[in-house]
Amino acid sequence: MAKISLTNLTIDKLKALRADIDAELLQRKKDSRKKVMAEVQKLLAQNDMSLDDLPARPGRKRGSGGTRGKVPAKYANPKNAAETWTGRGRKPLWVEAHLKAGGKVADLLIK
Repeated sequence: MAKISLTNLTIDKLKALRADIDAELLQRKKDSRKKVMAEVQKLLAQNDMSLDDLPARPGRKRGSGGTRGKVPAKYANPKNAAETWTGRGRKPLWVEAHLKAGGKVADLLIK
């Protein structure tokens, strides 16, 4: 590949060259993504699968794409009914303490 001398170009020409390079890189990236997606869809079709059959990766939402609604509390602290937990995410400290004391999560179910 021939080396391009940039020293003789004006600032405006350098900016235009950069814009052309950025546009070309973007187009090549789009073309590459299309090619990869076509290959993936072909492989999926050959195996009677669709994109929905692929496991979700972290941060990727499935379905309608909306946010999940609030979930009602499933567990309550027997010592303080104001402290509740849905059963999702990290266990609260009061749940951890109950488990360390030999209790079971089922003991904390809201009835």
